[in-house]
Parts: sequence; structure tokens; C-alpha cells
Amino acid sequence: MNEGAPGGEHDENAMTYRDFTKLDDDELRRRVAAPEGYETFRHYGIEDYQQELRRREVAQQNARLEWLIWALVSLTIVLALGTIVLLWIEFRAAY
Repeated sequence: MNEGAPGGEHDENAMTYRDFTKLDDDELRRRVAAPEGYETFRHYGIEDYQQELRRREVAQQNARLEWLIWALVSLTIVLALGTIVLLWIEFRAAY
């Protein structure tokens, strides 16, 4: 999808890709469920709307996974530091 309509066509009333991606999830779902009443349907097919919903879902999952990775890295660092401190305490107690 480009800034105008797919296939190089351009219609002044057509929704741009930027407008398309700004639609909220509920609006996208409504357009997938009942596409006949929307002016932009001739430019963006049901597959486009479904792909956009999937893209948004994947983006949310990626954000959650990124947070989880940072949490795991942080916990690993905390555990490593704790282990080092405990080893240091035991080493000092032994001598």
C-alpha cells in the first residue's frame, strides 16, 4: 500500500496508508465485518484490513516480549550480583 491507492491509481477521496494505519482496532474490525458501506473498500480489500489487524497484534506481542527480555536480563544480573556477594562473604569468612 502506498500513499495513494494501490496499483498507482489516485483518488482525492481515497484513504492514504497513513490514514489507514491510524484507524482504531474496532473500526478495522467493523470494516472487515461489513465492508460494503465504506468508501475506501474499493482501494483496500478485506485482506488489507486483516493484515493491518495482524500487524498491530504482532507489534503488541513484540513490545511484551521486549519487556520480558529486559525483565529476564535484569533478574539475571541481580542473581549474578547476589551470587558474587555471597561468594565474597564466604571467602572473607574463611580467611
